[in-house]
Amino acid sequence: MQGNIEFRNVYFSYLSRPEIPILSGFFLTVPARKTVALVGRNGSGKSSIIPLMERFYDPTLGKDTEMHLLFSALIRPFKRLLFFMFSGEVLLDGENIKNLKIEWLRSQIGLVTQEPALLSLSIRENIAYGRSATFDQIEEAAKTAHAHGFICSLEKGYETQVMELWKYHTFYHLSGLGWSGIEALVLTFMNSVGWSSWYSTH
Repeated sequence: MQGNIEFRNVYFSYLSRPEIPILSGFFLTVPARKTVALVGRNGSGKSSIIPLMERFYDPTLGKDTEMHLLFSALIRPFKRLLFFMFSGEVLLDGENIKNLKIEWLRSQIGLVTQEPALLSLSIRENIAYGRSATFDQIEEAAKTAHAHGFICSLEKGYETQVMELWKYHTFYHLSGLGWSGIEALVLTFMNSVGWSSWYSTH
């Protein structure tokens, strides 16, 4: 797997509000190991891109293509083909992600949102959560995420309890790269090889 991502003519609307198009004929190509920023007004569809990549949602038919399905009774054998033609595709290395196992697909994605999600444990335990990891592996993950320096600057280092950071208002000093970096460590460790999606709606 190389990690090339492509959105090809994607239409999407949420099932709760199908009359409101979120994406209409959306195209995007993200080459492997490249950084891409999505910029747009509120409601323009930025927040929908990652869930589509993770297959929490699939592309839906665009409002302007609904007429094609009115004839589905006559051309039922081609209904599936029409759906793919008029809803678009999300591709990974040229393969429609619908053809991939969801468990495998999601295991290849690392996601860091603008709202940090950390457990009330030590930094070390947050990094290794759910895995049997040696301290050397944890430290290597920290270095990979460029967070080793500021972790070591804390009095208790990797044994610092996350809630202590809040208690002493260290959160404000760890905003941005630092605070998100702790969360990113978990993803870095769990996905040492894979295509990581770094996402923020700022």
